[in-house]
Amino acid sequence: MLCRHFTPTENPKRKVYDFLSGRAKFETRFDRWCDTIEKLPRTGRRVLTHPVATVSGFIAAPETHIFLQPVVTPRAAREYGFELFYNSRPSWKTYAELLEFAETIGRDLADLKPRGYDGHSIVYLGAGLGRILVIINLLHLPRRSAF
Repeated sequence: MLCRHFTPTENPKRKVYDFLSGRAKFETRFDRWCDTIEKLPRTGRRVLTHPVATVSGFIAAPETHIFLQPVVTPRAAREYGFELFYNSRPSWKTYAELLEFAETIGRDLADLKPRGYDGHSIVYLGAGLGRILVIINLLHLPRRSAF
């Protein structure tokens, strides 16, 4: 039903595939993906948001992509001392800086050899606790199951 709003070349299923696996530069693929999201039908709320634009990449390839939460991510960057360009409308500039932020955290903490945590977990746990450095004390522990 969703796809009836699009021509065959605009099909969102094809566009998400192109975003994740296309041959164009990553910046171009991200911008095209945002354009596709902007064309989705909406009821009341806007559809083109950072969570919508970034969640599919994170689910499909968490080692490459990161999920941007509008409140938590800028807070985590600020707490870490990283200047993150943030605008409520998704853009390549914001996403590229977010990827750089995750890489920075990975490099800064690599010598600690964190087990069971990736950059995404560290960003969100750190922001949730209010101080990203608190996580450093947790990194030497194996990830515990919730069950």
